[in-house]
This record gives sequence, structure tokens and C-alpha cells, in this order.
Amino acid sequence: MLAFQCHPEARQEDFESWLRGHANEIAAASNASVEQLRKDTQYYGPTLAACAKQAFTDWLASVGL
Repeated sequence: MLAFQCHPEARQEDFESWLRGHANEIAAASNASVEQLRKDTQYYGPTLAACAKQAFTDWLASVGL
């Protein structure tokens, strides 16, 4: 069995709604800010998308799909 302990399916264009939905938790975190999370999303989003696509492609190939 294979499991991901992260969310490789998360897409950059969907992240803003996540920020709004978790605004209270983000505000309560001493080491996070919405501004920095937005910057990180812009920076890392394209790489995450490419890696997620490759991971899912490899996994589907490994199970014969």
C-alpha cells in the first residue's frame, strides 16, 4: 500500500481559498503569515505541480494503469 503524508494534489490556483479557510490557524501560528505563504506558493507552486504530476504518473505506471 502507498500513502502520501502530504498533499501533492494541491494546486497553486486553489491555495488562496485554503488561506481564507484557515485564516484563524495561520494567524495563531507564530512562524507563519499569509503574506509569506502567498510568496512561497508563487515560488514553489510550479515545482510542486511538476513533481506531483511525475509522482502520480510513476505510481499509476507501477500499478499497471
